[in-house]
Amino acid sequence: MIAASMPTFNPRVVCVEQKDGYLRWAFDQRLYTRRQEAEPVYRINGMLYLWRRDHLMRCSTGQLYSAPHRILIVPEARALDIDTLHDFQVGEALLQAGMIKLPWCDEVHSTLLERS
Repeated sequence: MIAASMPTFNPRVVCVEQKDGYLRWAFDQRLYTRRQEAEPVYRINGMLYLWRRDHLMRCSTGQLYSAPHRILIVPEARALDIDTLHDFQVGEALLQAGMIKLPWCDEVHSTLLERS
């Protein structure tokens, strides 16, 4: 099982690539007459990767992703990626503002509030 969330935009209708200095649509635009008709797209958000131990032990990294997987859809607001210092600072600000709750961080949250 792999966690995913629906991004705030649908890459099928808004994503482009650069080819020889020119804009090129990343997906075939002839498939949709209106962006609302485009199939939803989910992004793997890194929140959860779950495999059976026996499967994990016998597979190479490439094989882990080739097998069929179930999807756990998580609301985008709860799918915070922390890959950069900016991401961390956004998460910290959300935590300090009480917009996200981490039950195991109640003591830390109280300490942060006392400092501010």
